[in-house]
Amino acid sequence: MADHIRQSERNVAPQAGRAARWLAAVAVTVSLAAVSPRVASAQSLWDYSPYRVRVWVALSPRATEQARWTGQLESALLARCRNVFGAGCRIDMAPPPEALWHDVARRPEMLTLQRIGEHDEAVLADDKLILLSVARLGGDYRLTSRELDCQTRTWLPVRRRRCRQEAALAESAMHAVLDAFTPLAVVDRARGNQATLRLRAGMLATDDDSPVLVEPGEVMQPILRRNDRLGNPQAGGVQPVAWTLATVEQRNQSALECEVISGYRNPLGSRGSRRVQRLALAVRPAYAETELTLQTRGETSAPLAGYDVYARRPDEQQSQWVGRSDAAGVVRVSRADQLWTVLFVTSGQRRLARLPMVPGAAPQWIVRLDDDRLRLAAEGTVTGLDEQLVDLVALRHVLAARIRRKIEKKALDDAESLHRQFITLDGRDAFIRKLRDRQQQAVRQSDPQQREHFAAMYAHTLRMANQYLGSELGEQLGAELKQARQIP
Repeated sequence: MADHIRQSERNVAPQAGRAARWLAAVAVTVSLAAVSPRVASAQSLWDYSPYRVRVWVALSPRATEQARWTGQLESALLARCRNVFGAGCRIDMAPPPEALWHDVARRPEMLTLQRIGEHDEAVLADDKLILLSVARLGGDYRLTSRELDCQTRTWLPVRRRRCRQEAALAESAMHAVLDAFTPLAVVDRARGNQATLRLRAGMLATDDDSPVLVEPGEVMQPILRRNDRLGNPQAGGVQPVAWTLATVEQRNQSALECEVISGYRNPLGSRGSRRVQRLALAVRPAYAETELTLQTRGETSAPLAGYDVYARRPDEQQSQWVGRSDAAGVVRVSRADQLWTVLFVTSGQRRLARLPMVPGAAPQWIVRLDDDRLRLAAEGTVTGLDEQLVDLVALRHVLAARIRRKIEKKALDDAESLHRQFITLDGRDAFIRKLRDRQQQAVRQSDPQQREHFAAMYAHTLRMANQYLGSELGEQLGAELKQARQIP
């Protein structure tokens, strides 16, 4: 087994060409610092600074007993990672704190920032923490990895892979680390739906396939980090920019030219500040689908059932129906060939939300919306009143026509009877009272934004009532009947 490890370490020694490129990158950094201190200092803080990556490796007892070469495995793994990342990362590997070993090895999805800070607060000052566990299952090894991006305090999805041969374990472990690693960028400029991002350590990448790079077609998730005066993130001060994505259109060395797709106007603002960092993480799906859960706003949220969700993918003109929310408010959105899509949530004919997202990037997204059931009920009430108004106006005109025919035929008693029937119909005042009552019932249950919408709906029906339910027609028919009785 030791021979396998020694052979593996010889295989991962950097080739001369790679070493030369790495030295060239270092030389460029040094020369920039010497020639242009102001430009170099600004860029070296980000573009030329390698990631500080801590890898916690947790080997299960059975895997350790079977392999019997824990230290050699870590050595071979470290050599491979340094070879692949090159100058872009400074990687340190160590076992996790004893109190956290079980979480790292068995349930990395349950580990929290608070627990990490309690046992090793210094690790949160790094750029990345990658959890790597190796367990023996039958004749195979199961490798599990997960990244905590310390800059954005963001947990990335758990990644899993298997290895069948001990000799390939170090190679598989390296790929598990690569699976978990997620490039980070800073928003350099943003205006409208265009933004320029700069990749961390982007100028230190010597190959186009470097893990620190992001290529056109990929997607970045903008994140705002609000710091205190010491530069540490405030409590609750790190938040993703909701329903906003930056799609990479072009990469020029470490600079990414992106289109900003958002449900909001100018979501990134025009510029950051000393205490607000505009960052972005690459989005790489890890799940087959995402559960979109629709809920009402407010402290006591409730599921929204019966809402339709449509998807419009890049370069498509028509939206495709995805599904209708069930009793739990859930619609499942599956991954597709294209990385990102824009979802539209509708209720009836009204569009309630525009949600750019990457299906499969998270197992669940919760969307909080205004409860549209009140609007639908109000629209149903107004529609019913409109239909009543149409029927009432039609009946009034039918009776008016019959009264005038009776007058022409000198059947004045019949005309008088029809006229009394005409007068008993709901007039303008009665109909408007009914309309006001319905409107007040809707307003009492609604919020200010809905009230404005309700007022506009009821105002239209009120105008129609004033126009077509006036008392003039009844008065005119009465006058015609009186005149007919006076004629001998």
